[in-house]
This record gives sequence, structure tokens and C-alpha cells, in this order.
Amino acid sequence: MLPIERQNQILKILENKNLSKLDELHDQIPSASISTLRRDIKTLEEEGKIEYLFGGAVRLRDATGEIGFTKKKHDHQAEKKVIATIAANE
Repeated sequence: MLPIERQNQILKILENKNLSKLDELHDQIPSASISTLRRDIKTLEEEGKIEYLFGGAVRLRDATGEIGFTKKKHDHQAEKKVIATIAANE
């Protein structure tokens, strides 16, 4: 199965269930190994289609389209440090 086919299948599974553990995905896509599914999940996360959670679970982004806290936490680190430095000096 092609990576895009697996990734689309993962997204389809998550449409019906917002949270799914990696082993549950493997049960539904047995032709792919756990490590392959993990790579697909990371690719989908990089594309902003899902959010990877600790414990091997994934979920779709909020229906409002808001980016998850985990992603926000790591975005714009340099800018956040500059703001914190300025705020601390005032």
C-alpha cells in the first residue's frame, strides 16, 4: 500500500473517532507495521492534519481549526525568548 493511501485511511478512521491509539490503528490497517504507521502519523502531523499525542494516540485538529497546544508551544521559540527577555527587563 502506498503511503498516501495509508495516510488517507488513517484520516478516515479518525473522522469517526477523534482519538485512536497506535495499536488500534494497526488493528484496522494490519498490512502496515507499527513503525510505518508512526511515520505516517508524523507526516500527517507535519502537514497539520492531525496532532500526535504521547502514548501513541492521534487526534484530528479542533473543528475550529485551532492549532493544538503542543504545536503552539514549539512554534516561534526565538521570538518568544525575545519577548520574555524584554518583559523581564521592564
